[in-house]
Amino acid sequence: MRHRPQLVRLVGTAAASAGLILGLSPGAVSAQSETDDPAQLEAGEAVFVESCAGCHGDDGMGTDFGRPLTGIAGQEPDRLVHIASVTDGKGDMPAFGDALSVDDIDAAVTYARLTFVSEQDAATLPRTGPSEAIALVGGAFLVGGAALTEFVRRRRPEPV
Repeated sequence: MRHRPQLVRLVGTAAASAGLILGLSPGAVSAQSETDDPAQLEAGEAVFVESCAGCHGDDGMGTDFGRPLTGIAGQEPDRLVHIASVTDGKGDMPAFGDALSVDDIDAAVTYARLTFVSEQDAATLPRTGPSEAIALVGGAFLVGGAALTEFVRRRRPEPV
């Protein structure tokens, strides 16, 4: 079977380009990821102050209207449970799924989980988000695509 160097070079270049895009795009992460992303803290704080602090307090210590949030990540490690609670409501807490976007809910949950941490839980929380995994996959595509392109370049016959 005869290889088509131009096609292989095109595939290699496409793979390298995809790797570069994946490795450099911070917004490529799903809004409702399973990992708290510290890059969302600033946006999450704004949403929390506007929509959550009235009941849970600015410091997350709770009020007469909402429970304390200190240590919620340790009490329930699955952040998707917290996203569902904010989206659909739970107990006396109203649902915010119609009032806030998916991104806003995700950011507010991240903010609460990473800000209102008990001392015991502080050492066990993840320090990185899923963007590192995407960057790693992007790097693999970049290296693999570049290697494939170089392989084809070296196999090309010398001009006569």
